[in-house]
Amino acid sequence: MVLVMNHLPPVPSFTPMESLKIKYREFSQLASFENRRQQGQRSPKLARISPFKFQCAASIASQNLAARLYISRMCPYAQRVWIAKNYKELDDMCVVEISLSDKPLWYKEVYPSGKVPALEHNGKVTGESLDLLEYLDLNFGGPKIFPLEPEKKKIASDLMNHSDSFIKAGFSALSMKDATPIKIEQNFGIALDQLETSIQNFSSTSPFFLGEFGVVDIVYIPFIERLQLALSHFKNYDIAHGRPMLARWIEAMDGIDAYAKTKTEPSTMIELYKRMLASDYFVKIGIATEKDDSKSV
Repeated sequence: MVLVMNHLPPVPSFTPMESLKIKYREFSQLASFENRRQQGQRSPKLARISPFKFQCAASIASQNLAARLYISRMCPYAQRVWIAKNYKELDDMCVVEISLSDKPLWYKEVYPSGKVPALEHNGKVTGESLDLLEYLDLNFGGPKIFPLEPEKKKIASDLMNHSDSFIKAGFSALSMKDATPIKIEQNFGIALDQLETSIQNFSSTSPFFLGEFGVVDIVYIPFIERLQLALSHFKNYDIAHGRPMLARWIEAMDGIDAYAKTKTEPSTMIELYKRMLASDYFVKIGIATEKDDSKSV
């Protein structure tokens, strides 16, 4: 695959890197440096590259990298795949963070839709978080995140298919202006109760969906993380109130290192969501519906 006028290098292979915040100019510098290095020349640009990115540049010629994963740490859909990558211990997978507010020009060449997440592997780039979770399980090693038992497969599929409806209910409630906690409960409580029941079905063996940590937990936790924080801060609504299984699940998820590494600082999230709510962002992008909350209780 040709990326950025044929001069983006192959992805380096190394383990210490969790996230690369690399802009177009920096990628060009790294590629230029590696070309000079291979020709035995010194690069005048080297002094302007940090030691962290120099480690990337020094490994550019390596061809044994598994894949390159493009994410934004603020995007819950990308967080799903990032969690799975961590849980499967895919240390050779390079994680490149894309700024959604200032997308580098070269990313359109990589993935024309410009969305995250996207995964570059074996010469092609694919997206969509649910598809990528399955792709990781089928094409990479590490612990399996999808269940093997037919009954659990069916339950997992149903819960994953339901996730879009859950997300829309949650962000629609969050987007209601001047709504009281009672009004939020009326609009979002049923969806939360359904999650409570789903977790409870396996609560005798584990705090997780399906009785063990896996793909369903990964699908829901990025949105629960955001909705719990934002609804509490902006609407004074506690999603776990009266839902002990959900509360136990959230606590258990915080103990999963693969997830904990991907969490965003709450203050950062609050500032972002303050701007998003002020501009009706969630309604505009279609993950929330506009509700008439003028008769809020």
